[in-house]
Amino acid sequence: MKIVLIMISLIIILLITWQLWKKLTWKTVMVSDESQPQRLIRKTYEQLKSEDVRCKIKAEVQDAEQTPAGVEPILNDPPPPHASVLKLEVHRNDLKKLNELEA
Repeated sequence: MKIVLIMISLIIILLITWQLWKKLTWKTVMVSDESQPQRLIRKTYEQLKSEDVRCKIKAEVQDAEQTPAGVEPILNDPPPPHASVLKLEVHRNDLKKLNELEA
């Protein structure tokens, strides 16, 4: 029984460590909004890939408008629209290469 608990604990620790490592490996350098449209992020992504910079585009769906805590939304109102946000992430070891390209 102790062996099973130890194994489960190790698996949980490894999963948490892996998630932290994954989060720390990639740095967000651009986020799409009104000032930086999604096409600019896609264009920058293609340019960085052509320069052998490890990067990726991450898409997230966010509520355009969130209801404050403790406030009940009116039932007759339609649900708020969702906005897709793109993030351009660069591998932490390639940040120096990215800075050299920008200079």
